[in-house]
Amino acid sequence: MRLQHASRAQVGTPWDHRDDAVRYTAGVEVHWIDTDDALRSWCDRLANEERIAVDTESNSMFAYFERICLVQISTAWVDLLVDPLVVDLAPLGTLLEDASIQKVLHGADYDVLSFKRSLGFRICNLFDTMIAARVLGWPKCGLAALLSEHFDHAANKAYQRYDWGQRPLSSSALEYARYDTHYLLRLCALQTEALKASPHLELFERACSRQCAVEPRTKPFDPDGYYKMKGARDLDEAGRAVLKAAFAWRDEKARELDRPPFRVMPESAMLGLARTKPSDVRALGHIKGMPRPVTRRDGPALVELVAAASGAPCPKPSRSKSPADRDLGLLMDALKAWRKGEAQRRGVEPEIILDKASLLAVAEAGAIDALGPWERDHYGTSMAAALQATQP
Repeated sequence: MRLQHASRAQVGTPWDHRDDAVRYTAGVEVHWIDTDDALRSWCDRLANEERIAVDTESNSMFAYFERICLVQISTAWVDLLVDPLVVDLAPLGTLLEDASIQKVLHGADYDVLSFKRSLGFRICNLFDTMIAARVLGWPKCGLAALLSEHFDHAANKAYQRYDWGQRPLSSSALEYARYDTHYLLRLCALQTEALKASPHLELFERACSRQCAVEPRTKPFDPDGYYKMKGARDLDEAGRAVLKAAFAWRDEKARELDRPPFRVMPESAMLGLARTKPSDVRALGHIKGMPRPVTRRDGPALVELVAAASGAPCPKPSRSKSPADRDLGLLMDALKAWRKGEAQRRGVEPEIILDKASLLAVAEAGAIDALGPWERDHYGTSMAAALQATQP
């Protein structure tokens, strides 16, 4: 599918973000939205739709503090590309929370959590095309594979690791992004008909409902996380101390620079630092994989860090789990075994029965009360028995 020229925006050149640039593909308009007034106006029009397709692009590969950098919205007649870096998304939040409008997403778990974590938005009335493909037993469930099979569209995988936080975005990147939602409503229509003929329509609807209910979990920095690096267990105590100090320094620096830790210093360089324990900046620069900007900007600080940490005690982190963690693990194992059996009985994948977040909620509560009413009615007796079997 080729984009046709319909304004000053040209194929193969950056879009003019000063305009509401418009191009057409088989009668479907595409608009770039970078003003509050434009988004409000479009959301007013979208409020009359029965369903809309939605997707997001974030900058997790390029920032410590991840944020949504692009929102794609499609109907049967328009593709919208919204710039959240300059636009107040509140009108979109109202649409997402409107239960009268079905929101069609593919693999919505990431988007659901991103909207909640970054903006406090909730998605109501979800149709997840990935969940539908899995419930229907389709052999390939990835979006690229589905678009290729059903619509003969080849997605450019190069943009899966693109920095969506940069501006301006190239026209080729925006063209890639729009097709993440362009076909979703047509895919939804195909799957809806197949689901109506399937015995698992209710399972699909419940899986989508649970997807909407998942809440973000904060994962605090673990100072002993360094010990999970390949090669960390081979270090002597002084090396472990240097690696632990460097691990904490890298996280702090990543926060300061708003970059992912691996882009500040790769693990190979951190292990080289721990093994060689450089005593000056010149030696630091000879460590394989050590980024030049780090040597130039932070060299003296890292040399001081090595000197201070080398003589500090650093016992190996305990690998034994606490009694509470062991009990939780036993409950999770029992629930996963129960889920596998239930899935085999119904002829679906285990995650369609209950997702990991739901299992964890039950395990942490130690009771089925953590489930919704439908899940308690359909799974409660057998789940309770699985939990009871773990008790001494």
